[in-house]
Amino acid sequence: RAAREAYVHGDLRQRLQKYHGDNVDCAFKGWSESWLNPDFLHWNLECWLSGIQAPMLQIQGREDQYGTVAQLDAIARGSAGPVSTHMLEDCRHAPHAEQTEITLALISTFVDGLAPG
Repeated sequence: RAAREAYVHGDLRQRLQKYHGDNVDCAFKGWSESWLNPDFLHWNLECWLSGIQAPMLQIQGREDQYGTVAQLDAIARGSAGPVSTHMLEDCRHAPHAEQTEITLALISTFVDGLAPG
């Protein structure tokens, strides 16, 4: 609700436009209407995690305004495969844009570790 308020009455639309361009209104509306829909309150993917056996890489900014450490912990706990989790300092919701070099290094190391022998 706070994000919708900031979008309608604040500068959030302008800030998001650099990521979403001309699609900013559609992108925000799709996101915000989903999250604010009462039917979405109990939506949860955790029941499917045990079926994921592939290795996973989780990268999140410590100051992510939309994600929490609890979400990453739930994914790691519920997954059947190995999970590598990295919290990036001085980073919010977009590690690929805010900490590009670190993010690319983590991805490279992760992918290299998947390669056979």
